[in-house]
Amino acid sequence: MPWVGLQTADGPFPDYVSGEAGGLGRYGEAMLGYALLQTGLRDGSQPLVDAGLRAIGYALRHPERQEADHSVFEMYALAAAYNLAKGELATDSHFVALAPAWIQRLQTERPLRLRGSGTYGNKSIVEAVAVLELLRSDLRSAVPRSWLRNRRLARGRAHRLINWTVPRRAPRRAGRAMLSDPPAQPLAYHALSLGFYARAVRLLGREASRPARRTLVRGARASLTLTAPDGDLAYVGRSQQQAWALPFTAYGVEAAARLARPGRAARLRALAVRALTRLETSYVLTDGGLAIVPAFVEPLPPWYGGIDRYVGAVPYSGLTIVGLNLAAELGRGRRVGTLISADRDMAASIAAQSGDMAVLRRGPVWLAVKRIRSHADLRYDFGLVGLKVAGPSGSQDVIPDRPHAIGASLGPTLLVPGVEHEPAGRRIRASARAVRVIGRFQGAHGRTVFAYLPTACGVELRFRGAPGAVYRYSTLFPARANPHAEGDRTVVGAGQRVSVNAPATVQFTGGFNSASEPNLVRADLTFAADPSGRVAIATCAS
Repeated sequence: MPWVGLQTADGPFPDYVSGEAGGLGRYGEAMLGYALLQTGLRDGSQPLVDAGLRAIGYALRHPERQEADHSVFEMYALAAAYNLAKGELATDSHFVALAPAWIQRLQTERPLRLRGSGTYGNKSIVEAVAVLELLRSDLRSAVPRSWLRNRRLARGRAHRLINWTVPRRAPRRAGRAMLSDPPAQPLAYHALSLGFYARAVRLLGREASRPARRTLVRGARASLTLTAPDGDLAYVGRSQQQAWALPFTAYGVEAAARLARPGRAARLRALAVRALTRLETSYVLTDGGLAIVPAFVEPLPPWYGGIDRYVGAVPYSGLTIVGLNLAAELGRGRRVGTLISADRDMAASIAAQSGDMAVLRRGPVWLAVKRIRSHADLRYDFGLVGLKVAGPSGSQDVIPDRPHAIGASLGPTLLVPGVEHEPAGRRIRASARAVRVIGRFQGAHGRTVFAYLPTACGVELRFRGAPGAVYRYSTLFPARANPHAEGDRTVVGAGQRVSVNAPATVQFTGGFNSASEPNLVRADLTFAADPSGRVAIATCAS
């Protein structure tokens, strides 16, 4: 509802990230216009319908604002919105006036990512859905190289990607498949790809292959495994904690539940409820629009360092509402469970190329560990990337999300004069007792096993180092918590206590931002291993 009052007369919306109407361009007005059209037609709200059509009219008049790298989303929004409008608004004067320009735009859409190369990413999956929507329009085109000029080619490429390429290429293990962008597999884009893959399978109907249906269920099972007890599911990689990841997960797992066994279907539907509950409780809705990450509270801020440069409030709010509307179309199934995997003791590892991870729940403690640092951005760092402890009032975040920043790994890091050897794993394993990363310190000799063992209040990292060798381990605190050293082995703040088993020097550095905390302080603990070489680092809720 906020967007109706915010829209300017000629159709665009003010974007609080960029600070101007029309915002960052890309696909904002097309996607938010489609979202408002969906909602208005479902709820019988003419103001929402009118706002949606005005936004789409703006997108049609300003194709120059769309960057080619992002226009698969605009292609999808315009095609899906047209199919919706032509059926529901055939006599609406505003739609009738827009229809010629709308049809002309759809007739010019041409391949961008979907080129039959045998690879995939979130954008190629989105484009496949856009192509299926274009084909549903029954439009034809004489424009060279356009999708609608060669409908057979369009159908073939979309079918090949959904029915064969993704099922063959998606990394999988133990009945779970990651659908995010290879090789780093950021979690938000697994959610987005899962939702759009589900949409493709549903649009294909009986033409969806058995491998595609199976891959959809496997992708949903990966989401079920990776999601924390509080519904947190986008805690690693770019687009960290973006709001749209939650409704697209809800849609994807609900679609998969219709193909799964009854017991698993109930857990998948429980995950849909958990994801939507997190969206409702952790993302502020204001008169200026949706806060697209948890760090945004009133007053909504302009762009800041915790989000990616490509982020816009208008496109991402539109994407969030579209995901919600798709989920609403499916509704609830006959049986909705109350528990997801993370609600009880469990241990699992996820094959995700350089994004390999393991999760463990034991007693009140849930933790997530990443095998290797897959990008200079700390959101892709090695090690403990999630830690929550259940308490009387629910799940408590013990460590904050990694910041959007380039910098030294949080470690543990082996320090020798002039050289920092960051940790890296070759394999990751989860058992009922621990997550173990078998690897080494890069550039150093010998194997190291990093063992993350749950404790009564958190987790303890143990590994065997060289006697007297110097290590650095870093953790993060919200700046508002005034983190400080306590003795010569411990730092505390904001309900977190980190201790090492040897005397340490502590250095605090501020100015970091994540999608969940606008001002983070990094605490570096530097210490020498004891004579036995044993290193133990405990992180506890305090």
